[in-house]
Amino acid sequence: GRSTLGASAVITMPPCRRCFGALLASGIMKIITTKEFLEPVSSAAKRENIEITVMDVKAAFQRTSQYISKPDRSQIDAERNIRKIEEKDRKMRRQLKLQELKL
Repeated sequence: GRSTLGASAVITMPPCRRCFGALLASGIMKIITTKEFLEPVSSAAKRENIEITVMDVKAAFQRTSQYISKPDRSQIDAERNIRKIEEKDRKMRRQLKLQELKL
């Protein structure tokens, strides 16, 4: 995976204590949200030098959409086909196992 140390997170709602802890532990240094943080999370963010930016949903989407890549349709189809083949294989193995148990 990729490191999130120093990364930004875009969230639609202010995080609860537990979620804020997960963001903090992952190294997020900037949070873009659509609503103000509540206490004690806002004071913890200040104490940890995490930048908080509050903006409306439309502005947040416009700001972050440049970083979101469109899915590669052929890759999605290939992964779906692989899952189908794996599921057929599992189903066949279960049927063989049941046949062995009946003998």
